[in-house]
Amino acid sequence: MGNFKIIDFHTHIGDIFNGFETVNPPDEKPFRLFEFLYEKMGFTSPLPGKQPDWLRVPLVVEIQLRFSWAIQARLLESMEKNGISAAVVHPVEPYSSTEKIFRDADAHKNLIVFASVDPRDPQRLEKLKKYEHMGCKGLKLHPIIQRTSPEDRAYFEIVDAYQKYGKPVLFHTGEFDYYLTKTHYPAYGKVELHEKIIASFPKVNFVLGHCGLHTPEPAVALAQKYRNVYLETSFQSLKSLHNIFSKVEKTRILFGSDWPSAFQEPHIKVMRKATAGDNSLAELVFHKNAEQLLGI
Repeated sequence: MGNFKIIDFHTHIGDIFNGFETVNPPDEKPFRLFEFLYEKMGFTSPLPGKQPDWLRVPLVVEIQLRFSWAIQARLLESMEKNGISAAVVHPVEPYSSTEKIFRDADAHKNLIVFASVDPRDPQRLEKLKKYEHMGCKGLKLHPIIQRTSPEDRAYFEIVDAYQKYGKPVLFHTGEFDYYLTKTHYPAYGKVELHEKIIASFPKVNFVLGHCGLHTPEPAVALAQKYRNVYLETSFQSLKSLHNIFSKVEKTRILFGSDWPSAFQEPHIKVMRKATAGDNSLAELVFHKNAEQLLGI
């Protein structure tokens, strides 16, 4: 199999959960525990059935520590190590600033920055216009972290204002608990809650981040039903990827890692296995679909 250009469609810089400053020693290693084992096993769970409740807190701590380590220099280092040509960087407002990430990334043409606006911010539409004029290539919305249902009127207003730009909108999908305190917000990640907004804006290309995470079947169903739905594949196992390829149009599947929540190397390894023997498919998923969607 050839060595293809790789565009990672889903990465982050900084603390997207709390907005804390990421100040760590340059030689500090990322925290490795349960998430690391999950990566080593090709994104198949070592535990049968539903995630046990005792695992929730260690996973939250591990994920938050990874993001506290996620400075721009480390993303660029990971990209170089893994042969990644470009990465799409997703702020999540109000906790990580679109403007700061865009400004910091400006010197690196291989970093493609999406905008993000907080649905609870009274200035959200003004900021959306500002970020578009800055040159952001798409829009990232995260119902769980932003504590807003995908069916909330504010998201409809945001997408309605954004659709004239003809750029993609990536929603986080998949239920996951990012905080130590239990809340109802993880339920906002349910894929099914995104159908109304997808159906309401047929000219907008929606990307379902993580392909629904641990429940990819509803995301696959939406991609089959709506041609404006793309699937980003971070955290999908080899078995899941084969299922996605068999049911969804190949030009609407995007490689992503969600770095630093997961590292880029294991995602590349699984995707190479999934596309082995089909160079045309590998090129589409690794970079051509992203290039077409982003207009680059």
